[in-house]
Amino acid sequence: MQLVTDNENKAFRRFFLLAPPILLNVPVALLGSYFAIYATDVLLIAPAMVGSILLIARIFDGVTDPMIGVWSDRRKGARRIPLIFLGALLYPALALVWLPPESLQGVWLFVWVTACYVLYELSETLRGVPVSALGLEVTRTPRQRVFVQVIFRLFALVTYLTSLWLMQHLTDHSAPREAIKPFILGFMGAYFVLYLVSLSFVRELPQRQRTEERPVFRMLKEVLANRYHRQFLGIQTAEVVAFACIGFAVPYVTRYVLDRPEMTMYVFLTNAVTAMAASFIWWRIIPRLGVRKSWLIGQYFWAAVLIGWVLVPSLGIWFFIFLAFLSGIGGAAGNCVGYAMLGDIADFDARESGRKRQGIYVTIYGLIAKLALAATAFVLGWILQASGYEPNAEQERGFMIGITLIVSVLPLIGISLSIRLLHRYRLYEDHGIEDGRSAFAAADRQPA
Repeated sequence: MQLVTDNENKAFRRFFLLAPPILLNVPVALLGSYFAIYATDVLLIAPAMVGSILLIARIFDGVTDPMIGVWSDRRKGARRIPLIFLGALLYPALALVWLPPESLQGVWLFVWVTACYVLYELSETLRGVPVSALGLEVTRTPRQRVFVQVIFRLFALVTYLTSLWLMQHLTDHSAPREAIKPFILGFMGAYFVLYLVSLSFVRELPQRQRTEERPVFRMLKEVLANRYHRQFLGIQTAEVVAFACIGFAVPYVTRYVLDRPEMTMYVFLTNAVTAMAASFIWWRIIPRLGVRKSWLIGQYFWAAVLIGWVLVPSLGIWFFIFLAFLSGIGGAAGNCVGYAMLGDIADFDARESGRKRQGIYVTIYGLIAKLALAATAFVLGWILQASGYEPNAEQERGFMIGITLIVSVLPLIGISLSIRLLHRYRLYEDHGIEDGRSAFAAADRQPA
């Protein structure tokens, strides 16, 4: 099968075929909102061990991500699609994370879930890194890159809403372990088939390097030596930590702080719908403000959310939902512009070095996000355990201190550092790049 085409429009249009399968990827969407409390309250894995599972999986990512990113960049002919296909074949390992044998307990349950989670993460890396790199290659302007993000996020929103309904269904169910089984198997089977069919139509563009590639570690050193890239990674990490802290804590807050577990879905729903609607608004605002200023405004929204946590115990569930609304607006800014800014950095590097290294850039981008999520989950698990948390029981005073650290104090420190980095980010000013505004304006006169 011919996987490479010289037709840029064809490659750009067909890239969107990878979006529809997202509608069926509910088991992955459910990981972020439900897996922690499912593991502690249903599988009965200790909170610290749940954090350890995620950390081990991310350390494994730390080894495999750069290897796959470099391998993807260096391959001849079709560089991305064969790796994506290989990753799809490993995807079913996720079912074994959600559905471990009921006979397993204690250490053996921990080992099983950890091993299956590692296989699933390898699948995500094999698919995610080449797909993100391919997206940077088939798009040519910031407008196209933001448009890709908005469209893929629209499909992801539908998936996320389905996962929220399923989360609430499982939360209210008397036997969630049995109830989840048909959903996991059904969604995963349908996703697997549709993804492979869609992938068979996707095409790559030929890539020609101006110079010979360097050894792997030297390339990584060069990419990380770029101060704009380091600043970008710092900004990204702070936002990932804030999102992870709040996402981790929401089910515990609604159940154990506000005594409104039936409202858990609506907190996540408010954030998701607001973020999707705000994505289209940011898409229209960015050509006027530029990507850096837009992201900075979003960070200030995040800061307001984190400060507002102190009022949640007294003002109750509706104020918590209002904070979810604000965080949706702020989070949408970073989700819209982050990919475009990374593309600008990769384009700048290609112009200076003569090497098209999108695979390495998206590898580091994904790796830093995964490591931040894992480290955050690891720390949060230990904070929760140290606070005296007991599953399915009334919590002691120390639990409120632990939740406050998780939801407000730690992420607020990160967001404050992120805002400072964004104020200092000067790629566009230092090199005469118009912060996306000129490119957006030019693209407005052309079909997307």
